[in-house]
Amino acid sequence: MSFSPSISVTSVSPGVIQLMDNSLLNGNDVLGNFTLRTLTIVTSAGTPLPNAIGSLSVIPLRTIISWPIMALTGDSINIPTNIMWDTVLSITTTYTPQQAQSGSVYTNLVTTYTCSFINQCFLQNVDKFYVQGQITDDRNVILLNKKISNSFDALDIAMATGDLVDAQSMINLLQDLCLDGGGCAC
Repeated sequence: MSFSPSISVTSVSPGVIQLMDNSLLNGNDVLGNFTLRTLTIVTSAGTPLPNAIGSLSVIPLRTIISWPIMALTGDSINIPTNIMWDTVLSITTTYTPQQAQSGSVYTNLVTTYTCSFINQCFLQNVDKFYVQGQITDDRNVILLNKKISNSFDALDIAMATGDLVDAQSMINLLQDLCLDGGGCAC
């Protein structure tokens, strides 16, 4: 049996993503065979995460993070992204074995996007529109919600097809809708 990595990504809070290693050890790829696990994180523009901190070290067009191997399966790490706006990220996990095993794969690419800031902004807008009663035109709120829904649909399609440039465009559109209320007369 061969080793094939599996990584999942969640957003813990604005500016922080969590990676979980769901890889299963198989055959000769036992825990003791791995000496290093690193993450390379870049934005959709190919730029590193800003203002590297802690164990982060920046080299041109990459942010490399050493992720210590404890149990492998079930290991998690929280990464401060230091981004002020939501973005599309490409995350490559690389495993370094002492002895490479035939048929094993030692890299894993995950593309994801953050939407913590967009979600916070929209929740504040919902509060302003509905809870505080600052609605002046229900039709504009309905149109804004349709724009938001369509933009999230387009974002999901772009991510599913691997079109990171279009996905980032949808993130930018969602941020614009959030910031200006989508033309809402509120």
